[in-house]
Amino acid sequence: PDSTSFDLGTGFYTILDWGGGGQHMIYRDKHLRLFAMNTETGQSVQISEDIRRQWGFGATEVSTSPNGEWLAYTREETNFNRNIYLYNFASGDSTLLTDGMADVGGPAFSPDGELLYFTASTTAGPTHVGLDMTTQERPYRAGVYVAVLTADGKSPLAPKAGDEEADAKDEDESSDEEETTLSYDLAGAKSRIQALPVEQALYTDLSVGKDGKLYYVKSVQPGVENTPPGQRLQADAELIQFDFEERKAKSIAKDITAITLSSDGEHARARKSDGSLV
Repeated sequence: PDSTSFDLGTGFYTILDWGGGGQHMIYRDKHLRLFAMNTETGQSVQISEDIRRQWGFGATEVSTSPNGEWLAYTREETNFNRNIYLYNFASGDSTLLTDGMADVGGPAFSPDGELLYFTASTTAGPTHVGLDMTTQERPYRAGVYVAVLTADGKSPLAPKAGDEEADAKDEDESSDEEETTLSYDLAGAKSRIQALPVEQALYTDLSVGKDGKLYYVKSVQPGVENTPPGQRLQADAELIQFDFEERKAKSIAKDITAITLSSDGEHARARKSDGSLV
């Protein structure tokens, strides 16, 4: 298609996501406001506004549901911890998902839209303010969690079924359910949050592939490496894959500092520690 120019006015803008099959462009402006632009009409709607400039691990992170109906976004609260909110594009309403007791980040929807993955840290306090040197070498340890957004949704960590043959009626019912529109039960979603069996570390760039496996970057903690001249920072960062069939995480690539999955979940663009893209 021909390129299109949208008149946003002058200023500084950061594009955060291009979601819902290209229906929405999610971006921030220099006033710390979060917007969603309808790419067909060019109209923008303000979703949120942050209280203060976010430093370090406090940057706003977003994920658009595969059907383009929902946006998961982080917002820093007065206690410096980030919460995750779910915004509905049709109603314009935002619903709080987390409780503010941990610093959360990296929201990522599953391909079917029933699950939302994210990180959460209860040791992030000393890293929150980036205006003094005492925060520079503090570790940021987070776990990885999954929230089941639908009331009858199945957790990917649920006990595995036995070898019994599936009932034909049940199979037909499950097929019908897949064709229905998702209905989120956000009031009960907090009680359906589970921790993945992984160690706490510095995790970023959560993404879910077409196969349903979770991918994320495990970075080197601040203060751990004292890189000599000529060597690259974060050269030991790695790309991790969590397989829900095996219930295990494994390293699948070294020297990866960031990833972005394609919209179909089949390919990824990765950045190495030297800044090159693969």
